[in-house]
Amino acid sequence: MVCKPQAGIDRKTLFCDFLHNFWDFETSEYFRELETMGKEPQSEHAIEMQKAVERYYRSYFNNKLLCEIDGDALQKFVVYLKTKKNLAVSTVNSARNAAFVALRYAKRKKMIQHFDFDSVLRAGGESKERGILENDEAEKLFNLEWPSIRSRIAALIAFNTGMRLGEIRALKVFDIHENRISVTRSWSRKNRLKCTKNRESKDIPILPCLHDEIIAYIRQMEFYKLDCLLLPGKNPEIPYDSVQIRKDLYKMLEK
Repeated sequence: MVCKPQAGIDRKTLFCDFLHNFWDFETSEYFRELETMGKEPQSEHAIEMQKAVERYYRSYFNNKLLCEIDGDALQKFVVYLKTKKNLAVSTVNSARNAAFVALRYAKRKKMIQHFDFDSVLRAGGESKERGILENDEAEKLFNLEWPSIRSRIAALIAFNTGMRLGEIRALKVFDIHENRISVTRSWSRKNRLKCTKNRESKDIPILPCLHDEIIAYIRQMEFYKLDCLLLPGKNPEIPYDSVQIRKDLYKMLEK
């Protein structure tokens, strides 16, 4: 690969520094370009990609310069993640994308030249089977005493509807109906309330038992305003922390 100094890339730029800066949601021109195109980039995804850079790339490539990286070097890295680190196929391919997307952007902007993207193959093989709760296991899970009532109701809604956590955290009391939940928005750390991932509103049917659980929760929490968040945090205008919801769920699964 050849770097072009006149395109804004210093020949002394470290590969990992380049990747880290590319995935900086606040400063990267890549995300501003996506927004100009009418797309809504996800800050959470950018953060995960930055984590992958620091977790996997930094120790492997160390002080390698961007100009020293070619398709063969990146392919060897993919093999290393799969065979030496024994990472799941999906994790390897996600880490691969952290460099792939950045390098494609760099080439499109003529920051680099002559990178053979076709030589960097995706990891293959069977993905690890994800455990799925049986109905009796789910019943036991939700009958446990949870550390947070908000975490429990969030997990219960997800289990019964398949809604994304961002959509659940964006719910307000008036979205709950007798036989359905109205999903019109999602919540992200960067954009706060925003449209759903596919930009479409939808009504998700629910069974009476779930409706009864949610209403009992609303009464217990003493939510008297229809426009208040269903899962408020300490600040009633901001939803309950997603990290805490996941921690509580995993804790209950271990039990």
